[in-house]
Amino acid sequence: MVLAALFASEGALFAENPPEEVPPAPVARIPKPVIYPYNAMGRRDPFMSIIDLNKRKRTETKEGKKRRVLSPLELVDLGSIQLSGILSDPQGKYALVTITGGKSFVIREGTPIGPNGGIVSKINSDNFIITEESTDPYGKPVPITTKIRLRKEEEE
Repeated sequence: MVLAALFASEGALFAENPPEEVPPAPVARIPKPVIYPYNAMGRRDPFMSIIDLNKRKRTETKEGKKRRVLSPLELVDLGSIQLSGILSDPQGKYALVTITGGKSFVIREGTPIGPNGGIVSKINSDNFIITEESTDPYGKPVPITTKIRLRKEEEE
């Protein structure tokens, strides 16, 4: 009982005389956050599959253009192309060529042919001319022309 009276009397004291206000504790100053600039230019997306990234790199050329699918004429060597016949009509001249394996193709001027980026530049009555771009040892572009002739029966 004495303790209860003592606590009751102290509570009464607090009610009559409020305790002195305690100054608030000093607040630690928080430094402003440092902003680090981040530039993702030239870096790969970390969430992109590496396989997809490699596929994109293979389909783009150095200029950033998409590569076209090569025809069978662009995959064979010029030495394995045989001229079978030439047809002339009002729209121009056409040539029938045969590659190894027995496949035949009809070509005209401007058709890409050969593994080195050759183009059929001219079709004559008994041959056609392929022009390829190459570089000399000094880095200058040099055109290379190859003539493929029509085989006559007596030459075979």
